[in-house]
Amino acid sequence: PEVAEFLIAEFIDHDVRDEIIAGVRWTDAFGPVVSIGTGGIDVESGPPPALVAPATAKLIEVSLRVGAPSLLAARRGGPPPADLAGLASLATTLLAFGKATMPQHLTEFEMNPVVFTTRGPIALDARAVAGDGVTPTARPYPADGITRQLHPESIAVIGVSEQMNPGRVIVHNILAAGFPVDRLV
Repeated sequence: PEVAEFLIAEFIDHDVRDEIIAGVRWTDAFGPVVSIGTGGIDVESGPPPALVAPATAKLIEVSLRVGAPSLLAARRGGPPPADLAGLASLATTLLAFGKATMPQHLTEFEMNPVVFTTRGPIALDARAVAGDGVTPTARPYPADGITRQLHPESIAVIGVSEQMNPGRVIVHNILAAGFPVDRLV
């Protein structure tokens, strides 16, 4: 008889503060888009995920450098789930997986939570959405627009107060990523 469903289970000892969500979803505008963010039961209350669209190592690194600090800092005082290199490697792998399978076989693949162990990242749970079997017409990425967004000449942030608020967090993350202070308003 043919197997219709199956489950493989293994106990992975980990701290729940180290759980992240990672996935790849098909978009008509960019093709596969990766998202990595706070996972587990904190997925709804954590900071917004770091998003990665174009499949170039440099843009993955820049995207995570901007988005990952809030992810790594949000772990309720616990140790970060992985260093930036570990997150970049996971994003690169998911993007390659998306390019190979989407949208013909899958339109979405999400792992929540993922924990980082000495064996590398391990998905404790995952879900996949089947594709439609149609090969999309190739569209070039709007690379110029993305480059300008990832490497702006200047940035203005509205709503920064003297006390800690979302605007101040954004400014902190921009400066922590190395953006020149004289080009930040």
